[in-house]
Amino acid sequence: MSLMSLLYISSSTMTVEDAPYEVARIAAASRAHNPTVDITGALLFTGTHFAQILEGEEEAVDALLAKLHADPRHRDLQVVQRGPIAMRRCAGWNMAYSGSSTGVASYVMRVLDAADDEARAKAAKALANLMVEFVG
Repeated sequence: MSLMSLLYISSSTMTVEDAPYEVARIAAASRAHNPTVDITGALLFTGTHFAQILEGEEEAVDALLAKLHADPRHRDLQVVQRGPIAMRRCAGWNMAYSGSSTGVASYVMRVLDAADDEARAKAAKALANLMVEFVG
């Protein structure tokens, strides 16, 4: 098996009123579940979009991704970065989250609005780097 990292972006379906409670529930559930399958990562919520890095063995990450696709709290889940890694960038964090991050919404939108694959890859890398700095 190999260690991999995945970054996805999705659109929130939650109301403004429900979002703080629901995102706190997501973070708590992730912190409880992820250690049992050796997944680390970071979660970002802009108020309208989620961005999440998941790191772990490929099977575990893919199983969690399948569950995330079925979660009704978001839609239009897009994997924007995926690949093997030599070591975890979010080591020690079963799920880093410290509240809504509306100030970084522009990073998420750069990925979603990219004109081509090269621009999208560059924007996704910048978003991932920001998230890793966030957990560091």
